[in-house]
Amino acid sequence: MSFNSYTFLYFFFIFYPIYIGIRYFNVPWKWLVLISSWFFYSWAYPPCFFLLLFSTLVNFYCGKAILEQPLKAKYFLKLSLFANLGVLCFFKYTTFLLANLSYLSAFNFTGFSIILPIGISFYTFQSMSYTIDIYRGKLTKKKDFLDFALYVSFFPQLVAGPILFATHFLEQLNNEFKLSKINWERGFISILSGAVLKLVIADGLAPEVDAFFLEPSNYHTCAAWYYLFAYSAQIFCDFAGYSSIAIGLSTIMGFHIPRNFNSPYFSISIKDFWKRWHISLSTWLREYLYISLGGNRNGWYKTLRNLLITMLLGGLWHGAGWNFIIWGALHGVALAINHSASILTSQFSSNLKKVITLFSIPTTLFFVMICWVFFRSSSLNQVYHVLDTLWPSNFDLGRSVDYREKDLLLWFLLHHIISAFGYEKIKKYISRPIRLIGIIFLLELLYTSRAGGVPFIYFSF
Repeated sequence: MSFNSYTFLYFFFIFYPIYIGIRYFNVPWKWLVLISSWFFYSWAYPPCFFLLLFSTLVNFYCGKAILEQPLKAKYFLKLSLFANLGVLCFFKYTTFLLANLSYLSAFNFTGFSIILPIGISFYTFQSMSYTIDIYRGKLTKKKDFLDFALYVSFFPQLVAGPILFATHFLEQLNNEFKLSKINWERGFISILSGAVLKLVIADGLAPEVDAFFLEPSNYHTCAAWYYLFAYSAQIFCDFAGYSSIAIGLSTIMGFHIPRNFNSPYFSISIKDFWKRWHISLSTWLREYLYISLGGNRNGWYKTLRNLLITMLLGGLWHGAGWNFIIWGALHGVALAINHSASILTSQFSSNLKKVITLFSIPTTLFFVMICWVFFRSSSLNQVYHVLDTLWPSNFDLGRSVDYREKDLLLWFLLHHIISAFGYEKIKKYISRPIRLIGIIFLLELLYTSRAGGVPFIYFSF
């Protein structure tokens, strides 16, 4: 079930009043949310539910065994990791591995395809973090199965994040519930702004962006850069839109989910970019992969190695393809260079640092946009054609820019600027009547938009 469907609207308009009524009268509510979440996930393809249930059962009982049998903790941790990564690798990477094996051998192993269960990358990482945290001693109390199942299956963020962490979410399940504590305004603004990002901007940019990547050689260089920037806006608005809706839904249900995007295209370095882009994934990679590899504790060389491995696997997490591996490798190399450069620039004067920062924002954006070519392209051959079109050798050839999307790009930039201030500062300096006008304006944008119906990009990851 997708947020941008009428089915979800019917689902939520039925679910939410019942949920609020049950919580208000202090009636046991967790089974309602859990069953609703399972229904939400199973709607499109019911057999996928059994994978979600498998992940829930394996990680819950492995976590329980680690607490009850500390001498065998490492064994149960390995069992959890093997089960989770085994299922993920089978469904996500088998076709990719067989295709490469067929290419390298005389045999054809590509006679079948495997359906990728929606959201498997997200809930697998999320449930894995639970057993790892227990093993590391961050979670020391036994958890109720119902609480854990609700943590894994919580429908607002189940299929495309943000990735939740057990240490943050589980404690909220038993907090006192009061309607007066719900930040209704923030929740509805988050939902509406997310819907505008997705349905108005991302879906509005999608047709022309798709046309460009389908036949990049038909466009001249200026148009190519324009549409690459449009894709950079599209993928942000699509994914940040989903995260914003998920956070808003959670807010009006009485839960707090941390921010997942923070104006990433204003980053001053690639390290800063990963502190602002898909924050929950970058946090997961840092806490459970980079630190596990040794982090920056064993010298300069191993730090660079750990950064590269982390981002290579981060690229592979996004998709089974050489383009994603190269995308991750490019970010890994950039982080390694960033780490090395930060050691050198720490000795610079404050004025020189300000000059470097001034130029580092467009430089970082340029690098991120080039990397998006690998992320968006369906093959390395397509990557070549897009990069060839971006090269300034054909200014006077091919199709020019279609400026129908310029208003959408302006809305994207405006959102990026407003988002950089954060809700609390906006609430502090902008009065409630003006904020209400902003909400009405968002509703107007949604009502007048003819875009929509395009699947969320991260559903395929």
